[in-house]
Amino acid sequence: MPNYLRPSLLLVLLMAVFATSATAQSVSEKPDDNPSPSQLAAMYTHDVDSEYIKSLRQAGVSELTSSNLIALKVHSISGSYVRKMADLGYGDLSPDKLIAFKVHDIDPGYVEALSRAGFSSLRPDQIVAFAVHDIDASFIAELGSMGFEGLPADKIIAMKVHDVDSRMIKEMQSLQLGNLSADEAIALSVHNIDRNFVNAMASLGFTDLDADKLIALSVHNVTKSYVEKLKDLGFSDLDVDKTIAFSVHDIDASFVSEMQTIGFSSANADQMIALRVHDIDRSFVDEMARLGFDDLSVDQVLMLRIHDIDSRFLLEMKSLGMDDFTVERTVAMHVLELDERYIRSLRGEAYSDNLVYGRLRDLDRSWYFKNKNDVQLLDAMKEVVKELTER
Repeated sequence: MPNYLRPSLLLVLLMAVFATSATAQSVSEKPDDNPSPSQLAAMYTHDVDSEYIKSLRQAGVSELTSSNLIALKVHSISGSYVRKMADLGYGDLSPDKLIAFKVHDIDPGYVEALSRAGFSSLRPDQIVAFAVHDIDASFIAELGSMGFEGLPADKIIAMKVHDVDSRMIKEMQSLQLGNLSADEAIALSVHNIDRNFVNAMASLGFTDLDADKLIALSVHNVTKSYVEKLKDLGFSDLDVDKTIAFSVHDIDASFVSEMQTIGFSSANADQMIALRVHDIDRSFVDEMARLGFDDLSVDQVLMLRIHDIDSRFLLEMKSLGMDDFTVERTVAMHVLELDERYIRSLRGEAYSDNLVYGRLRDLDRSWYFKNKNDVQLLDAMKEVVKELTER
């Protein structure tokens, strides 16, 4: 055809708009809104006519706007399809839901198969999720054969999403994990726990682990390399729980080496965890050494840190003439909140043991001078200090 005989696209569009506009005014079934010229043209192109609109309305579809009608027709959604879905329990579906059903190939046969498999009352969003993740009757039957029967829809979806299938379950069962729950199976898959991971843990001496322990090891990034480094530093007999605790608190080879070089080479696992929990580092130990606390044991350095003993407190006590410090006396004095006023009232007469006992009993200056030579009282003071430090 010669070019001069070919009508322009604009002319064709204008003719379509004119024709469909006239038609829309004459038919008895119209969209719920007022179509624009471009929407009228699209309706004309996709054969959205009075009969199509009528069939959808009779099937119970509402919200039949121009754009919805065009989308429904593009996806070949007919009144017959809508009625069949309604007969299967999916009536009153919005145009968007109908389109989602059609896009994901949800047809009456698929719905009926799921119903026979035990899922006859899925919500529209659930059946769409089933279709999106290719969950069909055969997958449900496969899970049932592995002991996962009667699971709710959301659990089925989670198992499919995380590749929990018969192959995975059989592998876990071969590793002596017993009868797993759906949640355990999902968690094992989510955290990439497979035969290689289980064998790696077994090579470290972690055998007879249940699903929860394996999941915890994976969640906290306990690897073969991590455990071997701890073994090289002297922690060769850590059990699973202690190993997990080490990882939870970021106790790595670097931290252990630091603690050993500053004098805590004999710290056991519990002490190492406590050192980490209370942020003991070289700077704190050095600060205590400058203030006269040398060669501290693990328990002593923890006692100082737990009770917030710092240079400010110690310097304040020294400025008030308190020089007879031990870790235990210092902690006892701090716990009892001995302040400048109380100490000054006893200056020249008191030792820290006396101050502790006096504060404990809320005693005043006159009581102290009356009883300062009582040997039994002095012994009692020492017991108080011991009791306080063991709390």
